[in-house]
Amino acid sequence: MKKFFLLLAVMVCSMSIMTYAETTVTVTSTGDNYTVIVDDVTLSGLTAVKQGDVNVIAVNDSNVQMILRFTDVNTLVADGILNGADFHYATAAAETFASQFQLPNGDFEAWDAPTASGEPNFWHGFKSATGGLAGWAKGTLGSSEDVRPGTTGTHSAVIKSGSTFGIINNGTMTNGRLNASNMSADSPDNHSEMSSDVPNFYMALHAAPDAITTWLKFSQKTANDDYPYSTLSAIAFDGTYYQDPEDHEYTNVAAKAKNNEIAVCDWSQLTIPFDYDTYASNNAATNAILITVSTNATPGQGSNGDQVWIDDMALIYNGNVTNITATGLDGFTFDAATHDYIISYEGDPVTLTTDNFAVIADGHAAIVVKNVTDLGDGSYRIALGAVSADMVNSSLYTITVNRQPDVVFEVGDINGDETVDVSDVNLMINLILNKKTLADCVTNPDLNGSGDVDVSDVNMLINIILHKN
Repeated sequence: MKKFFLLLAVMVCSMSIMTYAETTVTVTSTGDNYTVIVDDVTLSGLTAVKQGDVNVIAVNDSNVQMILRFTDVNTLVADGILNGADFHYATAAAETFASQFQLPNGDFEAWDAPTASGEPNFWHGFKSATGGLAGWAKGTLGSSEDVRPGTTGTHSAVIKSGSTFGIINNGTMTNGRLNASNMSADSPDNHSEMSSDVPNFYMALHAAPDAITTWLKFSQKTANDDYPYSTLSAIAFDGTYYQDPEDHEYTNVAAKAKNNEIAVCDWSQLTIPFDYDTYASNNAATNAILITVSTNATPGQGSNGDQVWIDDMALIYNGNVTNITATGLDGFTFDAATHDYIISYEGDPVTLTTDNFAVIADGHAAIVVKNVTDLGDGSYRIALGAVSADMVNSSLYTITVNRQPDVVFEVGDINGDETVDVSDVNLMINLILNKKTLADCVTNPDLNGSGDVDVSDVNMLINIILHKN
């Protein structure tokens, strides 16, 4: 029977909160096998998980535990623990790679739009709208120096409602294009829209986000208890045509993040998770994202002069491990707060591969990495982790499995205390007198091999003690 002993060692810092030390990381490859050199530590025979053009490797050595992310062996981002200190290594090219997963001009600092419409780059209001009534819409989008607390930026975007012939025109901003085609404010003919066929009003997604976050400030010129809310929606879809609000059910939707109950507030951070489960049956790709912000959740409602300020909008990609299960490894229980485990066992060597471990991460498109290094004779070093889809956030857990050497007992050590002495004689006599059973013996008490335990075995045991022979 194997005996497992578990020792938990909690890391000094969470993987997501690090003070970084400088180090040198080198990666070479031969086919699908990689060699990683961290300072003077060399690790060979590593395999990578591929996510598009990015390779991800989990590393676990007695001195190094880390997750590597790279587009090629010369463009690395590494996070981990080296000789007890957190470290981070990155090249400029690798850092800019992460920006591909974010919203262009999400901080609303760039306002030199090619159309000279006064709209923020990549974002649009009624000045660039299409539809027969676009020229009549009085909702506005502009730049404001009223920015959220703590930002280093100097501008935010502000949308403001207007009125046409007494009908409230909600202030609206989108990264797609607005269409105003119907005098009825609640008609889906009035919407934001996006399609890859219109590239100037298209925003691509490179991975599936888990949430959208922004700083928002909302005021109503005249309080309206019946229609008190502004709204923000983000739709991840396959890049073919989509409009919000919908004019029919769209099957190209992968996920939606919506909040239709944003109350009047001063600057507040708002985070909305994407709902993938409701739209899973669509099997839609996440190639594009349509975002719409409006001064009221109900078209044509609110009051003339309602305003919503938006600042520092971003997509969130999770990369936290939420559970790890292990088969064939007794004594392991996952604890999210414990990143380092040591398990010792006795008995026959176990065989462990990556198939013995299941890793669950909280990111919809998070990359799971597993690496098992066989140290021989049933001992292993195991690295298990996850990396967020944008390659920015990661979490790593390590398991060191040590097989204890087999204990060889001396002939005559009946009770297994690693000493042959009178206590073994007493145990053997009690066996003969039926005061003890064979279950009380660690080694075989039938020393002469006769098939019985009797006085001749006692004589032999005494002779062993006296003469050590």
